[in-house]
Amino acid sequence: MLRVSAELRGRVAAITGASAGIGKACAERFAAEGMAVALGARRGDRLTQIADAIRAAGGQALPVVMDVTREADAERLVEKTIETYGRLDVLVCNAGIGYYGTIEETGEDVKIDWHGHMDRGLGVMNAIAAIEAGFPQKEIANSAYHYQKQIETGEKIIVGVNKYVQEEDIPIELLEIDPEIEKTQAASLASVKAGRNQKEVESALARLEKAARSTENTMPFIIDCVRAYTSEQEICDVFRKVWGIYRDPGYF
Repeated sequence: MLRVSAELRGRVAAITGASAGIGKACAERFAAEGMAVALGARRGDRLTQIADAIRAAGGQALPVVMDVTREADAERLVEKTIETYGRLDVLVCNAGIGYYGTIEETGEDVKIDWHGHMDRGLGVMNAIAAIEAGFPQKEIANSAYHYQKQIETGEKIIVGVNKYVQEEDIPIELLEIDPEIEKTQAASLASVKAGRNQKEVESALARLEKAARSTENTMPFIIDCVRAYTSEQEICDVFRKVWGIYRDPGYF
């Protein structure tokens, strides 16, 4: 039987593949435990039936007809969930494909979209939408809070922290970095930059930027940059120019 933590009650879950099987079971159990659920799948008629049954039992359910192979649909599921319930705490990437048979029985005539299956089952295509909704950040913050509460209440024992703690102060030796090391390193970097071929550097960085703007593997171009003695910062500056900078909004 599916067990739901008491900490999840009152929270919101979005479930793909919710029209049958595991997805349907998760939706019904989550709702029975007090969670609001957004149901995502291609079969609108089944989603409506499940949502109606959950509401009839006093739960909250939002049916969203969608196909997880379409990025816009995945984004819409997240957006509709947040628009309706004001948040998204749990994302269940359940949608997938069904194939019955052994590897030996899977001949060349059996066409299976394995990459699509990985995207649907593991939620690779939904990762960006989940990040934009703050799902991973919230999970990390909630996990850290729960862990700290366990330490403070004594539920989790850590020797030397909340159990068997020595009373006397023990001096801790601090690692101190000599400021001269920074000056020496800066001078070494300046020397390398002064002695390298600047045209080769600019050409390597330009090729890296072109690759970054396409779907090409950037690793060979990064190696070319290193061979031209470009610095790590110069390489990262190219990526920042092309892809920008992600800043964690700080969910609490």
